[in-house]
Amino acid sequence: MAASAAFVKAGLSRGEAVTYIIAQSDMSDVTAALAAIGVDVAGGQACGALTFLTSRDSYLAGGQFDLQVMLDRWHQMIEQAFAAGFTGWRAIGEMAWILTAEADFDRLIEYEASLHTVCSDPKVSILCQYDCRLFPPAFLIDILRTHPITILGEYVCANPYYEPAELLLDNPLARERLNWMISNLRRIEQTERTIKANHERLQRLSRQLVMAQESENRHIARELHDHVGQMLTVVKLNLQTMERIQQIDEMRDQISTSLSIVDRALEQVRSHVVELLPVVLDDLGLVAALRWLLDRFSRQAKVAVECIADPPQIVLPQEVEITCFRVVQEALTNIMRHARATRVRIDVYRHSEELELRITDDGVGFDPTAAREAAVRGSSVGLLGMEERIKLIDGQFHIDSATNQGTVICARFPLPPVDTPESERVDRRRSDRRVASRRTKARHC
Repeated sequence: MAASAAFVKAGLSRGEAVTYIIAQSDMSDVTAALAAIGVDVAGGQACGALTFLTSRDSYLAGGQFDLQVMLDRWHQMIEQAFAAGFTGWRAIGEMAWILTAEADFDRLIEYEASLHTVCSDPKVSILCQYDCRLFPPAFLIDILRTHPITILGEYVCANPYYEPAELLLDNPLARERLNWMISNLRRIEQTERTIKANHERLQRLSRQLVMAQESENRHIARELHDHVGQMLTVVKLNLQTMERIQQIDEMRDQISTSLSIVDRALEQVRSHVVELLPVVLDDLGLVAALRWLLDRFSRQAKVAVECIADPPQIVLPQEVEITCFRVVQEALTNIMRHARATRVRIDVYRHSEELELRITDDGVGFDPTAAREAAVRGSSVGLLGMEERIKLIDGQFHIDSATNQGTVICARFPLPPVDTPESERVDRRRSDRRVASRRTKARHC
């Protein structure tokens, strides 16, 4: 009923005339379903846009089903609708009348296959409604062959089992049917190939977008650090100098307040720089960056943390490191906001050609399915963002959680095998990290 009601509403909203043939449902049930989705049933009937008929007024007019009479009746209704100024015409026919009218099933299949002559105009559409619980499967299989589009519950599907009327009605030779089937298979294969190519293209574009975003983050972070941060530092030094001058005691309170404001601004700049560009990730690698991130989280959230890595130092392709870091960053943000956890643990394991990342908390947990559905509706992008980042580099993403049972987020990433160009690039990054590590230690000394 829901699909039929939506079909009626769509037609009326487009200024079309709609005919509803009732055979199985009660009239009151149909009008109630239409009213429930905002259809003005009385108004539609009053202006002639909505017409209700029974099977006796249509399919069985004259006491029995006559294929040509029914096709002529459809053509007459269409002409009348366009003559009355409607933009189109559509009809719904409940087909349960067949079961009590002793109609010839073969004749009905011929009728269904002939409906293409009625629906040749794109402004005309007919919805034939069959209750699968009432009809024999063999008959429904033949019905499927006559309809190019099928509605299954709330899903509208292009019907791959549809056969053109000439194949059903003209009894073609086996060779002609085989040629059509081969042609149809080729069309389906070409469509699947196009869909796959478009999906791969979207993945490449999404990956480039993510990398461009990280590059822009680096640029903004450097601008904040090199320019805004330095300017605020100079202002702070000047204020501190002024604070030590005896002649301006009366301004000491204002200077002290200004220093506090500058300190807060500097802290904000440092925080933004850290969010945009985790320098420790570039300099010391993923494991050190995750330990630093956990330590920072622990101080803010007052939560016990632990990070286990095997091996202790893991050098990875840059996009894998960035993805892992951002996934952990988002997970810790969610834990702080929602989980009410007391312990958080991160495990990072490198296998021969795979990296496993696991984030575990002992918080209140949640329903992953419900959370995903809410995210799809737009209430939050956190989970979808994590999953999309992981899939962009061919990773796998899984959440195991339940109410009051904590949460485990698991991600797996394919890694390049040894003795490949990508592996050689990773080795060069390992060497670069040793130099960067010495520089970092020197800066801290």
